[in-house]
Amino acid sequence: MKKTISIVLSIISLTMLLLTPTSAAALPLDIPLTQTENSLTSNNECEILHLYPLQDGSFSILTSQYSLPTQRSSASVTVQSKNSGNQVYFDITDEESIFMRISETRLIPAQEIQITDMDIASINELASRHLFSNLLIDDLRKIAERSSAGEIEVQSLAVYIPGGESVSRQEGIVSRRTYTGYMGKKYYEEVLEFNGNSLPFNVVQPNSAFQNYIENVLSAAAETLIDTALNAATGDKWTLLTVFAQSDISQISTTEAVEHTSALIENKYRKYTYIYEYDGADMMFGSMIDNTYEYRFKNYLNVPGEDIIEGDDTPNQSCKAEGYTNADQYAYQWYLTSGYQNTISRYSYKNEDENVHTYVESLF
Repeated sequence: MKKTISIVLSIISLTMLLLTPTSAAALPLDIPLTQTENSLTSNNECEILHLYPLQDGSFSILTSQYSLPTQRSSASVTVQSKNSGNQVYFDITDEESIFMRISETRLIPAQEIQITDMDIASINELASRHLFSNLLIDDLRKIAERSSAGEIEVQSLAVYIPGGESVSRQEGIVSRRTYTGYMGKKYYEEVLEFNGNSLPFNVVQPNSAFQNYIENVLSAAAETLIDTALNAATGDKWTLLTVFAQSDISQISTTEAVEHTSALIENKYRKYTYIYEYDGADMMFGSMIDNTYEYRFKNYLNVPGEDIIEGDDTPNQSCKAEGYTNADQYAYQWYLTSGYQNTISRYSYKNEDENVHTYVESLF
């Protein structure tokens, strides 16, 4: 039975919502700030922020050193991040009010579009309705094709674009809701969130005995298009004895080979940033950058003559590609050429003792 498309449009109705371009001078708060403590906290890896609206409809983050004067505090908004990626946030008093982060210090109201149908025609219809960029459409189609072919399993898929009546077509001109960013330029941003996993793959094992292998130190690393050494062996390490602690695999005795397989679990944001050079002009591609806020490996042992043994997941790791936090700056520096692309290309399941890698490609 064909799946349905569930589109959740979370639109904030605020008097200052219009994200029209303003001069850089209009961005700072027009009130003095006073110092305080603990205005920025965290809760189970989810970040809590206190925001105040700016003149262009975006929101400024009040850092741990500042808070609003009491007489103006009613204008502030408290939000919590959806996950440890600290990209998408919701108002703690109204979870349907969504925000997306555009820099280290600012957020904008956002619209959430959840995609539950991997059918290409359905994705094309969504893309046309919301005026998705071509790069975003290509990635959605790639995910749908890989899912339909049984190459990956998609747990959830969502697109975030600036909130409000953000897209329109008038007299042949496409209009999208923008924000004023680096160097006073107009920027348009889309964020794709993907949660999924690969199919099991064989982990490269040394020729040594299985009882030696289970004591080898293992680790994970991520690589980007630009930095192949990024995040290399910087996180937690483990052995098969620890991830299979509930199964007492030290007692396995067989003359046949025991096969170690694993599946990649990847939770990732991809941010697409564009610049409008002139009013009414087509947007120009600036940057496309990844933030895998969580990846880990599921582990299995195939013991000849026995059922497959399922182990624990490896420790969570993260990898944020260079430029993700200040994507507008990278977009500005590269938009007159080919644009800046720094996506996460692959992950490594490494045997530290044997210096052997098992590579698995990013799921999109």
